[in-house]
Amino acid sequence: MKLATEQSMSSAEMSAAAFEDIEGGINFSSIGKALLRKWWLIAGVMVLTTTSAGVKVLSGTAVYTAGFEILVQPRSTESDIISDVPDTLATRPTEFLSTDLLKLLTSPKALQPVIDGIRDRYPSYCPPLRSTANQNYDPCYNRIASRLSVAPIAKGSDIVKVSFRSPDPRTVQVVLELVSEAYLDYSLKSKQAEVSLGMDFVNKKLPDLRGRVDSLAEELQSLRLEYNLIDPSSRGSQLTGQAGNFAQQQLEVRSQIAQSVSAYNELTRQLANPRAQGSTSILGQNPRYQSVLNNLLALDSEIAEASTLYLEASPEMAVLLEERENLLALLEQQGLQTQQELQTQIQELIDRDEAIEQTLGGINDGIDELSGISRDYTDIERELQIATNNLSQFLSKREALQIESAQNQVPWEIVTPPTRPRSQPESLNQNLILGALFGMLLGVAAALLLDRVTGVIYGDAEIRKATRLPILARIPVNRILSGSEVQESVSESLQYVGANIRGGASTTTASAVGSAVNSASSEYSESTGYNNGRQKSYQSDPFSEAFRLLFTNLRLLDTENEVKSVVVTSVMPEEGKSTVSIYLAETAAAMGQRVLLVDADLRNPSIHQYLELPNEVGLTNLCAGDSNPAIIQELSAEPNMYVLCSGSIPVEPARLLSSRSMAQVTDGFRSTFDLIIFDTPPLLGQSDAYLASNHADGMLLVTHPGKLRQPLLDRAMEQLRIADINVLGVVSRED
Repeated sequence: MKLATEQSMSSAEMSAAAFEDIEGGINFSSIGKALLRKWWLIAGVMVLTTTSAGVKVLSGTAVYTAGFEILVQPRSTESDIISDVPDTLATRPTEFLSTDLLKLLTSPKALQPVIDGIRDRYPSYCPPLRSTANQNYDPCYNRIASRLSVAPIAKGSDIVKVSFRSPDPRTVQVVLELVSEAYLDYSLKSKQAEVSLGMDFVNKKLPDLRGRVDSLAEELQSLRLEYNLIDPSSRGSQLTGQAGNFAQQQLEVRSQIAQSVSAYNELTRQLANPRAQGSTSILGQNPRYQSVLNNLLALDSEIAEASTLYLEASPEMAVLLEERENLLALLEQQGLQTQQELQTQIQELIDRDEAIEQTLGGINDGIDELSGISRDYTDIERELQIATNNLSQFLSKREALQIESAQNQVPWEIVTPPTRPRSQPESLNQNLILGALFGMLLGVAAALLLDRVTGVIYGDAEIRKATRLPILARIPVNRILSGSEVQESVSESLQYVGANIRGGASTTTASAVGSAVNSASSEYSESTGYNNGRQKSYQSDPFSEAFRLLFTNLRLLDTENEVKSVVVTSVMPEEGKSTVSIYLAETAAAMGQRVLLVDADLRNPSIHQYLELPNEVGLTNLCAGDSNPAIIQELSAEPNMYVLCSGSIPVEPARLLSSRSMAQVTDGFRSTFDLIIFDTPPLLGQSDAYLASNHADGMLLVTHPGKLRQPLLDRAMEQLRIADINVLGVVSRED
């Protein structure tokens, strides 16, 4: 389907469309309008439910109510011990009282003793179950549970308020007595079950705990024996002290090595220059070396004295020199011997340092090994302590559970005994208010459901969403057309509209009909605020302005290809298509266009009736070849407006509209008239409008919100899509 461009829509209209057509959102405006339309239904349902609530209260019998208070889950030392035992029923969440327990107290399991007691005392109230009855359904339980109320007296309190209501006060008293006994018995059995589960759990865990303690003790003892440990900390202190002592010895030895090496180097230098040796030399500490050195010095003095007496070659000098050489050789021998002794000393010190280094390395390795052993020892010792503590706790818990098991004290306690049953009449005002609220909700639901089931379209937003077409104009109510004489109203209204469009409202015709539309115009001006001050000059008839806007939008749809012919139709009958055709033609004529209005509704023609024109000849005659120019009639009230009535109704209107002669006739109109308007039958049920669209530039769809139904509109739009009709836009009529 070819849709007209939405450029003709005003910015305000587009904004409204964007706001109303948000997918996935809730259109509260549409809901409000639907409720206003169905106010009578909502009011009727409210009156009905309110009346029913009042009648129920006034005609109802007295209801007796009584109750008692019971303390549930009282705490004791034994209970605290039991609650610490994991994986038992004693471990409960803090909100247990407000959820699971309250549901359990009204369960069939808890109320079964009550039901049995009622059956024994009042067989008529709780008849015995038949063998063929459903064992999973007990009507007596439903009767009692529906009237039994169990709730804590305050949030977080362990005191529960239990109440029962019934028309029979004796039944109330008996049921409450049975319920209190059942709850006390239930608490005792629950306590015994919890203690039994706790005992089973403790007895099951004790062998594992003992085995764990024994295993850890054996592992700790094996570690002590393997590494000869009594206390890892004392052994570590001992090794640390030994390491410190050997480290100190190593420092002293290395200091002696440094001193000996220094002395050795000094001795080597002295041996290279024996005459430069001093008393501070390392050789000065060698007596043999010093004795030879002293002899050599004395001999040198003697040689010096003899050199003054003897020649160097004399026998006396030769003996002295030979003795000197012997002393030098002996001195060198003593120096080398001292050097050898010093070297030996240095090697001994180095060997001792290596021995200390090896011993110290072994001690450090022992310290490192002891560190890992100490961690293992500490871990095992800690695990042993934990296991021992757990074993002690479980032994204490078993003892406490044994004590608890030997006691038959009921854990729960009745704080307040069952009270005397008292009548509680229902509040009339409260029931009336509740009935009104329920009726309002029910009425709203019924109104929305009815509005959706009927599928009636009430707003332009729904039309725009269903058609995806621009709304070219909204036609308001014409007060003149609402009169009793339709023909006279249309005739008068046409004259007024034409005069209003041309700006000649002061003419005689306009003056004659001005009073007829005065109320509509004044009402419109009051609603829009155009009746005060300088804005009075902008007052105009909204009906005329709507058609002026429609004609303008048609002209602006496509500036390149002017719309010169248009088919006006609707989805259903009685939506105002003929009215729109007539007034659109009048508006265009009043604005200087030469207009031809063609009554193409060959099944139910009505244009001649509205305009009071003869219908002996018309479109059917032109298509049959009649060339009488009098067939096209000119309106006396509007010189530029011409009307082609339908003429005699043909046997097959669709065949006539699709004929070649129809095409030739319409082609001839294009050269004579500026605008051709075809009034055609509705879309559903006939093909006339589709066939007539082949002779026009586009189609104008007239809708009437409040009468048009959604399924019919969807079907029509689907047919237009299949037929590929160029739909220019939508005209919406207001009620």
